[in-house]
Formats: sequence, structure tokens, C-alpha cells
Amino acid sequence: MTKIRIYLADDHALIGDALKNLLESERLTVVGHALDGKTALNGVRELQPDIVVMDIGMPIMNGLTVTERIKAEFPQMKVIMLSMNIDPDIIVEALGLGADAFVSKTSVASSLLEAIDAVIEGRRYTSPEFEGLILERGLLIEDQTLEDILDRALAEIVGGFCHDIGNDLQVCLLLLKDRKYGKAQKFGSNAERSLRGLHQFVRQFYAGGGFDLSTVRGASIETVVRGICRHVLRDQKIPVHIESSGFDEGHSVPSILLRHLITPLVHNSAEAITSAKPDKAGMWLTLSVEKPMKVLRISVEDNGIGWNGREEMIEKALKTGQAVSTKKSDRGFGLQNIWRLLKRVGGDIRLSERPNGGAQVEIWFEMRHADRESVKDQSPAPDLKPSKRNLTPRQKEVLRLLAEGRSMKEVAVILHLSPRTVAFHKYTMMEQLKLRSGSELVQYALKNLTAA
Repeated sequence: MTKIRIYLADDHALIGDALKNLLESERLTVVGHALDGKTALNGVRELQPDIVVMDIGMPIMNGLTVTERIKAEFPQMKVIMLSMNIDPDIIVEALGLGADAFVSKTSVASSLLEAIDAVIEGRRYTSPEFEGLILERGLLIEDQTLEDILDRALAEIVGGFCHDIGNDLQVCLLLLKDRKYGKAQKFGSNAERSLRGLHQFVRQFYAGGGFDLSTVRGASIETVVRGICRHVLRDQKIPVHIESSGFDEGHSVPSILLRHLITPLVHNSAEAITSAKPDKAGMWLTLSVEKPMKVLRISVEDNGIGWNGREEMIEKALKTGQAVSTKKSDRGFGLQNIWRLLKRVGGDIRLSERPNGGAQVEIWFEMRHADRESVKDQSPAPDLKPSKRNLTPRQKEVLRLLAEGRSMKEVAVILHLSPRTVAFHKYTMMEQLKLRSGSELVQYALKNLTAA
């Protein structure tokens, strides 16, 4: 009898050995074990096992990214995720990226073999302790809205900033205790830069109505896009040339989708122009609708440094949705979201060099795929100014619970979120509502509870 070949990916060698001892049998064999994500991906490509058992928290390349790439290259290969994390957002995202099963490490001895049997039979499996969380949250993969996807993706970016800031401050404190003041100052400066970058990112995405749920009519498209560009560029004197064609009053695009596609592309182009310092800076945005399929094409061109001059992570973020480090550059803010959004609405992306220097990004999708019931047509042209009523349903839930006197940990438990995600919502609401403290946020909620 041919054995089922299994590849293990876990950054703890002892856990890997324990899993191997658990799995080795007359019908199962372990063909390899990797201690980091990059090695795991290369090992899977070389050995092509039947099943990959993947830990989420892998160094170099996390388990979610590896799983996504495995499924893109080997759609028939089964992937079983392992994690101590009970955040339903993580579970839903893993299953959405193609994982066939999600198993808790606390019950791996009993659940892993059940998961293997399930995926071999073509069934999806989650550990029993996870099923209730997913069903209660009501976030089955096919039911996720654009807001759900953006909410999670942006929370990851903010979480990355917080992780970097926390690490730098921790090292800074340890160095200060050892009286290594020069090195401590370096890490303190790194934390300060990351904190400023976090503030810039949140302002960029939220201070201008980033979660406006209205739709943009064809006649208003240039006005709205110009407002988005003006908000992103702020004081940068970069001329932006905007053209649109093929739109009529029957065409509409969700504002939330339009903003989160254009904002990071414009920001990225502005950074590339700043790096190249051309004699005459310029950016060109073209939006067109191709009939009869109503395909919306958005092209963003710049005369800055081309793709060869940009960091490799920028291109990977656009092509694969890989997260961008906050330490190296802020050119990647939100770029990984574009790939995720295009996957959601059945679109695609193409990168190219401009003949006279610079770069071009072209994205397209059928507009009917972006027309969801969750995105309601509230007005023909959304106001890009901050609005105190412009809160997402999830933000409103968090706001109400905070107004009841709940701590962030309690809110996280009630809503089945991670405390980091709750803190993200609290921070962005304060920025959005222009409030200076948590107490002001609670006072606002008590005065405007029904409105919020």
C-alpha cells in the first residue's frame, strides 16, 4: 500500500519530532521537516508531498503566506494549519487562503489524525473548539464583505507597526539598563520613526472617509479620484493628470473599493517620484469602462524610479499580497490589500515600465463583481471630509461596548477578536473623530450612542 506522504513545517524542532512520532504509521510517512517558511516552501516544491502540516507562526515567511503560495502552485495539495491562536479572523483568513483544515495545537494529538482523514476525503476540517467561534462570528469565507477584508488587512498593517515599535522599545530599555546609551538611542529612534509612520498611515486611510460605504456614480468619478489624490499627496507638489472614459450614470463603483485601490498606488508613485527627483514630476491616472462586460480599468503611471529601482518587496506586495515590512520603507503602505481586493472581485494586475522612465500599474475587474448588497448606494458623490457618522459596523460594536465601561480585553472576548484588533479600532476611531483620549471617545459614544 502506498503511504500518504506528509511534510511538516514548525519552527520548534521538538514539536516537529513529536508530530513525526505521532504520524509515522503503516499508512502515513513524514518526508521532511522545515523550521522556517522559506525552507518549507522550497521543500514542498522539491518533495511534492500529499499533505503539508503548517504552523502559522513561522519565521522568515509566515504560514499564511506559505500556504497561499503552495495552493497557487499545487492546488490539489492538502494543507493543514496548526496554531495556538483562537482568533476567528486568523482561522477565517487561513481557510480563505486555501487551507483545508485548521487544528489547535492544544488538541493536536486527537485532532490532527481526524484532520488528515477529512482532507483525504475532500472535506474541510476545524478543531471542535474553533467551530463555535467561526459560526458565532458568522464569517464563513464566501460571506465576507469588502469591509471584512479591508478591516482585517489594515489591522495586520497596524499590527506590524505595533510589533516593530514594541520590539525596538524593549531592546532600548534593556540597553539603557546596561548603560549602552548610544545603541539605546538608535533603537529609540527606530521606534520613533515607526510610530510616525503608523500615524501617517492611519491618517492616510482614515482621515478622509476611508470607510465611506456609498457608491460613486460615473459622472462623479474624476471628482472623487481627484479628491483622493489631493488627500494622499497633501503638500507634495506633484501634478496629477486624471482622465476617464466610458462611464455613464448607470455605472457605479463602491467608494470603499475605489479608495483602497487608488490610495496606496498614488502614495507609492509619489514616493518613487521623490526618490528619482525628475526635472518635471508627473503622475497619470486613467480610468475607463470597457463594454459590454463593464470591465473597469485603472492605470497609475509615474516618471519616478522604475520597477528595477524599487525594493523587491513592493513588487511582491502587488503580485502576491505579501506583507511589507514597516522598517525599510513606507512605499508599501496598503499595497498588499490591492491584490486581496482584486482576488475578491475577480480582477487582476499588471506591472510594466514606462518607455521614458518610471513605472505603470494597471488593475482591472468586472464592475458587477464589486456590486455587493453590503455596499449601499447612499449618495452620488461621497464627501471626502471626515465624518463623525462614518463608522463601520464593527467600529460601532466596539464603541458601544467601550461606552458600557468594558475594557479592551473584555471587548475582544465578547466580539471574538484579538485585543490588538480592538486597540486598532479604538485608535482609528479616535483619529477619525479627532479625539485626543480614550475618555473623550467614551464621552462621544455616550452622547451619540444611537447615531453611532
